[in-house]
Amino acid sequence: MTWRAERAPSAATARELRAFTRVVDVVQPDLVHLHSSKAGLVGRLALRGNTPTVFQPHGWSFLSGGALIRRGAFAWERQAARWTDVVVCGSHAEADLARRSGVGGDIRVVHNAVDTARFRPPTIDERLRARAELGLEEFRAYVVCVGRLHYQKGQDHLLVAWNRLTADERFERAELLLIGDGPLRPSLEAVGARSVRFVGAQDDVRTWLFAADLAVQPSRYETLSLATLEALACGLCVVATDIPGMSEAIGTAPAAGGICVAPDEPAALSAALQARLIDPKIAQNEGQLGRARVARMFSTDDHTDKIATAYRQATRDPSFW
Repeated sequence: MTWRAERAPSAATARELRAFTRVVDVVQPDLVHLHSSKAGLVGRLALRGNTPTVFQPHGWSFLSGGALIRRGAFAWERQAARWTDVVVCGSHAEADLARRSGVGGDIRVVHNAVDTARFRPPTIDERLRARAELGLEEFRAYVVCVGRLHYQKGQDHLLVAWNRLTADERFERAELLLIGDGPLRPSLEAVGARSVRFVGAQDDVRTWLFAADLAVQPSRYETLSLATLEALACGLCVVATDIPGMSEAIGTAPAAGGICVAPDEPAALSAALQARLIDPKIAQNEGQLGRARVARMFSTDDHTDKIATAYRQATRDPSFW
């Protein structure tokens, strides 16, 4: 059965709640794993602890919106924790934030994971084929940013940083590739930034990662960015904002797979990109370190084992799954 819902709470939420309840009545699940705040809202209102429940926020609901919305989200998450057997956080930073915010219960960290066989450093021939397939030039520097075009992801500050960078003639052959779509696109396009390509949403970003020279992740908040892990797995250096969870993905010097700079500071973002475009060896070395880090710490096998442990705890059944 399929449950359809809008992304945010709305007048349709009551209908979605009824639909969710019908699905549960028909399926009679042994356990329900709810992903992100909307499913976490509807699912826990419907179940109210009567079915073993795992909730995975993928970014806490109280990190966005105005003051009133944030206060309501804080209150809801504290209440909903009573109807949640296990909360799965994607990073230690996300788990720590939950505890500091008064969200109780059994909180476990299960890092996001990436398929390191599929997302891997390309060979030189694969890189050239990727560029040819995408219509990119062989001798041009490409910086890729993967993510929904949304306030959370910070592309507005990235374009300010990019305009600072491309004002320098040394970077006239650099191009920024924005992979993704979302509500911020019209205002981003209106900026008129130089050498920026709006690629739109892609079912498979791997070819774009194969073609790129480095990656940038200017987010204002994240759990543990999957886009960052995929870029690192492909051997790309990542220039990112120093938000909770990002350094867990990239690591810290001298073994970092890139650099984390102060958030909401386009000048710092621009300087970090400039340094790696001027001296590609910096980016190449960081890319190698990042790839090794992802292969060591963010494997899909480890992720699966930890999720299975969370399920067994939620059901109180040591043989579950």
